[in-house]
Amino acid sequence: MTGADQGQVTLGKVHPPVPDPRFLPKMQRKLRAFQQAIRCTAIPWLLARGKKPMTVQMAEVYDILRVYRRWPGYYFRFRGYLKEPDRAGQLVSPRLLNKVQFDLNRNADLQLVGDKRRFRIWMQELGYPVIQEFFSKYGPGTIVDGQGVLVPLEQVAAFLKQRKGDLFVKPLGSSLGLGAFVWKPGDSSGFLENESTWIIQERLKQHPDMNRLYPGALNTLRILTVKHAGQIHVEMLVLRIGSGGSCIDNSGAGGLSARVDPDTGRIATPATRRYEFDPSQRPYREHPDTGVTIEGFEIPFFRDGLEIVVDAASKISSFRSLGWDVCFMEDGPLIVEANAQASVDLFLRFCDVANTATGRMARETYARRGG
Repeated sequence: MTGADQGQVTLGKVHPPVPDPRFLPKMQRKLRAFQQAIRCTAIPWLLARGKKPMTVQMAEVYDILRVYRRWPGYYFRFRGYLKEPDRAGQLVSPRLLNKVQFDLNRNADLQLVGDKRRFRIWMQELGYPVIQEFFSKYGPGTIVDGQGVLVPLEQVAAFLKQRKGDLFVKPLGSSLGLGAFVWKPGDSSGFLENESTWIIQERLKQHPDMNRLYPGALNTLRILTVKHAGQIHVEMLVLRIGSGGSCIDNSGAGGLSARVDPDTGRIATPATRRYEFDPSQRPYREHPDTGVTIEGFEIPFFRDGLEIVVDAASKISSFRSLGWDVCFMEDGPLIVEANAQASVDLFLRFCDVANTATGRMARETYARRGG
């Protein structure tokens, strides 16, 4: 989710980030969930064409209720009711997918991936290409440089004052890209003195092909890996693409996403936005800002990036499920970060989840526990 050099592009609407529901009061979360259910599921269902007969929909919903004993909102959210494509058999309860991910990483030190600096050191020690940070702030008066040495606030302020190029600043442990921004020479350094934790990195220049697709952000490949029965399974390959003037590619900030073919490294589908931003799930065959054709776009150094992630996943025994973000520079791929709770939204939006290792484990776990 790191920012990239800004190129010449006509920028559209900037999408505000989706608030992280974990930090909203309980009643506010419930109200927000109800509003989203109406906007993102009920209304699109009413307006959709090409739905299955009502008797078929009722039978499919009954089967889900019988097995999972919960209302299958995801059946409607992810369009299981459509004739084409018929995805009802591909979907698995998001709640259960999250639980499986949690169980797979139950014995892991989650801060190893939650703390972006610690993760960078970890990957670097294993010999993988990563993004080096300049400074990390862990709390008031606790700022360390790239070598882990405590430094005073004045040293960071002096660094910013002398800095010639853009920087990318992001919170140490947030998700959905919340709080990330690009700092330019001459901008205020007021963020140094607030109570938030952050990490400061160079704003990288991505591969020209990725820059052509969208130059305002690093467009990253999300790779979901799962270690099951001693094997590393690549569960999902989705390219996340910035849009609308955003400096991040996260779907939680209105970014586009599209599935990638694991055999060719080309984008295999039109791109869509997260349902909160586009309940109609309009397919984008061309990027709305740059006009570049999305479906068929070839990711540079794709095979190298995939091999690095699979190799890294095989060497990390404590984490059995990780969502890796990889960016692509002029000379090859870099590991940006990893997430112990990878996006279920991306997983369900693009994948035949029921036939992945994660999906099978979810169903088997449920069956073992009697529903």
